[in-house]
Amino acid sequence: MSLILFCCICFQTTAQKSYQINGTVLNSKTLKPIEGANVIGKKGYAISSKKGEFKLNNLIKGTYSFKVSHVGFIDKTISETINSESKELTIYLNEATTTLNEIKVLGKSKQRKLKETPIVSQVVSKEFLKSNRENSLMQTLSKIPGVSTINIGSGQSKPL
Repeated sequence: MSLILFCCICFQTTAQKSYQINGTVLNSKTLKPIEGANVIGKKGYAISSKKGEFKLNNLIKGTYSFKVSHVGFIDKTISETINSESKELTIYLNEATTTLNEIKVLGKSKQRKLKETPIVSQVVSKEFLKSNRENSLMQTLSKIPGVSTINIGSGQSKPL
């Protein structure tokens, strides 16, 4: 005896009508369109065109909150309720003013650095050469603190 099972899965589709928000972002001072303004919300985002226009598609009825922002302008948050087919918005952004603190540039010229850098110098006098005479001039100068030589042969040396 065999048992046959039939399974029926039913999908209920409800066609929800989608709506859109069309808008324009303008400079509140000059009334010129703002290109590249960001319109960001939980259900979508858009970037304004050269004419300042943007579209937010596939929205259902309800209330939406969007943040409109652009570099050099004060951000603006807008809340809109959608009840009809499409909604036309005009958003005015105010220019942001930024006050910078003074900038101090500190530096030293190459000549000033050389003057301030401690350099030890030694004067080699005739008396020094007579009293410390060696086989070569470099061997004689090796008696000065900080000067070293390398012997490279009979009576010859290099500074180190």
